[in-house]
This record gives sequence, C-alpha cells and structure tokens, in this order.
Amino acid sequence: MSEPRAALEDQLPVTWDRAVNATVYSGERTYIDFTSGIFVANVGHSHPGVIAALRVQLDHQLLHTYTFPSASRMRLARKLCQVTGFERAFLLSTGAEAVEAALRIVRRATGRQDVVGWDDSMHGKTLGAQQVMHGGPHVVRYPFPHPMERFEGPSGAFAAALVETYQGWSARFLPTAYMQDVAEWCRRSGALLIMDEVQAGFARTGKLFGYEHYGVQPDLVCVGKGLGGGLPISAVLGSATLLDNDPTLTSTHSGNPLCCAAALATLEALESEHLVERAERLGHVIDHFLQLGAFDVVSDQVEPEGESAHDLDRVVVDIGRDPASLFVLRAYEVLEEPPPLLVGLPQELHGALDISLGDGPLDPFGEYVGDRLHEHGVVLVPVARLRCVRPEDADRIDGPRDDDADPADYIVLDE
Repeated sequence: MSEPRAALEDQLPVTWDRAVNATVYSGERTYIDFTSGIFVANVGHSHPGVIAALRVQLDHQLLHTYTFPSASRMRLARKLCQVTGFERAFLLSTGAEAVEAALRIVRRATGRQDVVGWDDSMHGKTLGAQQVMHGGPHVVRYPFPHPMERFEGPSGAFAAALVETYQGWSARFLPTAYMQDVAEWCRRSGALLIMDEVQAGFARTGKLFGYEHYGVQPDLVCVGKGLGGGLPISAVLGSATLLDNDPTLTSTHSGNPLCCAAALATLEALESEHLVERAERLGHVIDHFLQLGAFDVVSDQVEPEGESAHDLDRVVVDIGRDPASLFVLRAYEVLEEPPPLLVGLPQELHGALDISLGDGPLDPFGEYVGDRLHEHGVVLVPVARLRCVRPEDADRIDGPRDDDADPADYIVLDE
C-alpha cells in the first residue's frame, strides 16, 4: 500500500482504463458515469475539442510558466471575463484553493476577519475552507434552512458570507427568498457575498452559474471542477476593485498552459454545443423519468444519526447489467446524478436510470436495493474493510460481518 489508507478507502475497486463522454472502460466492463468524475466532466470525458487543444499545446512545447504570461493564460482570463461579466479572473488549480483565495481577498478588502458559513457545506479540504465548514476562528455558522426559513443575519462587522449555490454534500438548494435575504444582509452590513460555484458552475444547473437562479449578484465567485474539462484548474472571479488590490494573488501553477488550453476548449464546447440549454433539457428529462414512479423521490431531508453528513458521502456502483452505472450517494438519503451534459439521449440516460432504479422504490439503505444487488453479485461491505466479493464469498471478508451496523457505513462494491 503506497497511498494513505484513507485515500484507498475512498477508492472503489473499479479501475478506470479510459473514459469517453459518459462511458468509463474498465477491462472488459463498461460503466455509465453519472458522477462526471464528481462534477468535473461537464462536457464529457475526453471531449474531442479538449483532446485536440491539449495536443496542440503539447506540440507547442510549453508546459509551465510560473508567473510569466503566456498566450493561453491571457486568452483564458479574457474569455472568462467575457462570458461571465466579471472584470478579473485569478487562475488557480483547485476549488479549495479558489475558496482560500476568496477568503483572503475579502478580509483584505474589508479589513474584517469574521465570515458567515453554513452547516453541512462543502468548500474544500484546506484549513480555511474546513473552518468555514466545521467551525473555527472568525467563523459564524448557521444551520442550513431546515425547515426552510428566512435569513436575518448576525449583527457586527463581517467580511463575507460564503455560500454554495446548492450544498455539495446533500444536493439541497437554498430557497430563493433565503438567498436574497443573504445578499441583502451583505449589502446592509458591508459584507461581501462569495458564491461557491465549484460544483454548480458551467451549465450544471441549466444556467452558466447556479446563482443565476436566485436573482443575486455576488462580489466573488469561486469556480473549478467543470472548468477544465478534466484537467485541474480553478479561478476566482470578481471586480477589478477587489482583485487588483491584493498583491498576494500569485500561485506556482496559476495559469498552467495545458490547463488553460483545456479550459478554453471547454468553454468553447459549452458555447458551440449549447450545453447550458442542453443541461436544462436534460434536467427535465431526468425529472420526468423520476416522477413516473420509478422510485420515491425524496422530499423530506432526514438528518443522519450518529455521524456527520459528510461521512455519508458514497459513490454507488450498480453492476446489474453491462454497461453498469456510477452514482453519488449523498447525505439525507439523496442519490445525486450529475451526468456529463453530453450523455446520450435517450439511450445512455434512460438505460442508466433503468439500471439504477429497477422496478421498485429506491431506498438507498433498504431491502429492495440490497436484495437486487445481491442477485447480481454485489454485496454491501463496511468501508473500513473494502473487499471485492460475491455473495458466495462473503464469508471471506477479513473480520466479522457486522450485520447490525449502520447501513451508512457500507458501500456498494463491484464484483
């Protein structure tokens, strides 16, 4: 074992060989990827335009520039400002890095330290992001609206409110009135509004950015994941007033030429293939299919017991047929389905939903799914003891089977 145990325990035993659009190839098996690599492959895996742009950049023989300018870097920054309406784009590598930069920017701009965050948020795994998520110095956290309610806001001097368009851990949206209350509180109190669009950005919600659904205008927007078409790149978008006055906005891999080339090709694909509009249509198709009664759509969020919502995040592998399907099982009994926006209609989409949903109600922790998976050679195995097993080999799992364990501690494994 060369990687940390925690990293390995998050890896399902489905070794990816290659991935094209919504299809993942693993040996002789194929999977329909309804995770988009966790919201990364919005334009599909290995999009032809992204591949072509990378080949051109590789042949150009420029892989790294540090803080020196390059043509692809300048084109990407200009393009991001053009399509989003913001004046400046600070390029980085990951969503968490963008969040950290945004926190630094607002604290410098306002001269204040305190930030408002929300329970069960997901902003990244770096220190500042984690403090907003779980609590820390200069952070005031509010419960995510449950039941949905209005936002009054704290008193005092705050630098910013950091809000996800929808919660990455639970796929829950804020009520429009609540989000507008947050924006109004920021305006009244002099705090800045940061929207975390790392998951929701670049057509994922049927608009270029998810915050457009709320009718608010943020001061800063953090983007990543779907921007790079599969390569690691992120950005903080904002006004010249905010971003020009922070001399700390540099990073070793900021504006990496390969990543910029991939991001430019991704933005081109979003525009030329009308993927914002396609995402909206795709959402209606999925919603219509679900409303047909294939399974009971969860309407009431159920608070997890005994452990945080974050620990319930799972990737589900359904191998009932070939191709199989990859899904994201979130907290609050939510099955999250973020397919690449070029997923085939209706073949791949309906086929994947048929595979996943079957003929009965979908209860992620219930007997229907457990029995059906068992029939197809899949067992539920404790995450701490990941093994590839078939039902007849279940006794070979290291350690005793704990049949009374919390179902949230189990993960669906491929055979």
